[in-house]
Amino acid sequence: MTACESAATLQDPSNPRRATIGGLTEALVSERSLLDDLVAVMLRQRQAVREDDLDAIENGVFTTHRLLTTLGEARKRRRMLVEILAGSDGVGIEGLEKALGMRMSPALAEALDSIRATATTLSREVAINRQLLREALEASDAYVRMLYTPDTAASYPAETRRTDAGSDRTGGALINRTI
Repeated sequence: MTACESAATLQDPSNPRRATIGGLTEALVSERSLLDDLVAVMLRQRQAVREDDLDAIENGVFTTHRLLTTLGEARKRRRMLVEILAGSDGVGIEGLEKALGMRMSPALAEALDSIRATATTLSREVAINRQLLREALEASDAYVRMLYTPDTAASYPAETRRTDAGSDRTGGALINRTI
């Protein structure tokens, strides 16, 4: 079943892919799999930052974008199934058990618990990566500033320069020894 299937198609009793509790369970398992893939991308991206591998970081960005697009389609599919099965739109994962009541299967309850746990893991990994990338950018900015900022400590401070002709002439004086 694709996200593009209409609600009418999913309600058609002659359709073998009509909206069922089993179909909703499969949709949740599929969605959880996409979340697992995103967690793996976050871990690979973190490793790429540690190794300073810009190609792997860029690849992670594109992979994340592709997965998020696919995840959006999977969520549309799930929402459509939930709307048909619960008889109401706007029922989220949190309210699904209550909305389905006795039709809630053990497999569906397990899929719900699994997707919640994976979403929590993904949220934690995203927060870690966000912090790591922020620190990497700050370190990079500081390094660039250091490279392009004149080093004033390398020159003599103004108070130690001798500008008065009447002061101690031995410091740094040149001696002409020609006869």
